[in-house]
Order: sequence, then structure tokens, then C-alpha cells
Amino acid sequence: MILIWGMKKEFGILIFLGITCNLIAQEYETIQIGDQVWMAKNLDIDSSGSRCYKDLLQNCKDFGRLYNWEAAITICPQGFRLPTDEEWTILTGESGGSDIAGRNLLTRGKSGFKALPGGNYNDLLYVFSYLYINGYYWTSTSFNETTAWMRQFDVNKTNINRSTVKKHYYFSVRCIKE
Repeated sequence: MILIWGMKKEFGILIFLGITCNLIAQEYETIQIGDQVWMAKNLDIDSSGSRCYKDLLQNCKDFGRLYNWEAAITICPQGFRLPTDEEWTILTGESGGSDIAGRNLLTRGKSGFKALPGGNYNDLLYVFSYLYINGYYWTSTSFNETTAWMRQFDVNKTNINRSTVKKHYYFSVRCIKE
């Protein structure tokens, strides 16, 4: 039995807060923006409630995995967690405000945050969409029982969109240091 991130490993399977995960211990590059410390890349931990865009492993390597909200709120490794809506708002403010923060936080931006246009997956319609165009990121903040707050980056725009969406969608996860 090996403990990784406070989890028990038996027979190559890790149990992470009730989600079965096949994990490899990894270190994560971080970036500090203002007083916040964020992972510098999208999360790529295989778990139930996650998918690679179009189920291609190369897309997970390039963009990170997509997670439904239930998986997203528990998947960040020890020492990190899914950021709140307020923490995304602070990041947006530190990056120039909602009108230009998208440009500053995208891969080509100067912040080092490197938001990626990893698209999304709608599991009710079984449709993947917007790879290379939009990056969608979960927050840990529920709006109500079926929706949660999220952020959307569009490679053709400079702003960051803040809105609510149904929790069954699969979006990227960027963890923040606790």
C-alpha cells in the first residue's frame, strides 16, 4: 500500500474522495498572479467523470482533460482545490479586468497562465465542441442544484465570459493552491 496525495493505492488503483482514479504522482508547475498561486496548466488526471476531447489521448496531453462538475470539485491534488467564482474574479482583475484579461491569460498572453482552448463536451447530446476556439473552466461555486459558475475564454476575443451552465457539461479544470 502506497500513500500518494493522502490517498490509498492498492493494485494500481487510487481511491480519491470516492472517485476511482488511475494516477501517476506528478509535480505541477505553478504561476503566481497577485496573491494567488495557480497551476500553470490544465489538469490531466484520469478519473470517472472525465474525458479527453473526442476521446483522443493526444488531446488530453495538449489541452488537459475535460471534467463534469461533480468530478471537478474533488479532482485537484492535495494542496490544491478548484477555485471559487470569487477567485476567478480576482484573477480577472489582476489580469487587466474582464474586457482584456482573456488576452492576457490565454496561451499567447504575457501572464504565464496559458489558458487553453480545450473545448467542451455535452454528455446529454454526446457532442464535443469548440476545440481550438474556446476554453471553458469550472469554478467550485454552485449557482443552484443543477448549475454552477464557469469562465469562458475565446481565442478571437480579449474578454473572459462569466456565466452559469448545467453541471453535466465537461470543462477544463485549473486548480489553485490552498
